Amino acid sequence: MRHTHINMCNYVYTQVIQMVNMTISMDAELKKLLDKYPEMNWSEVARQAWRQKAEQLELLNRLTANSKATDKDVMEISRKINKGIVKWHDEQRVKRKG
Repeated sequence: MRHTHINMCNYVYTQVIQMVNMTISMDAELKKLLDKYPEMNWSEVARQAWRQKAEQLELLNRLTANSKATDKDVMEISRKINKGIVKWHDEQRVKRKG
């Protein structure tokens, strides 16, 4: 009986990403809460949150780069949005009760 051997090589491409260290401060209560979940990779959670926030800010900058709105205009729009949100929540609360 003749045996044929097939040699297969898997090539794994790895990208080396240089990481920097950051030190953050937090209150004891938050540290205690995080310590309850040692299985979590809190560095990765923070990295993802920072990336998401930075990407949101980049998008906001791109969207508003050519805006003619003044700070006063933005504050007025913000007040209207906040009032609308409060009104919507009030309506939802009434619907749940009624």
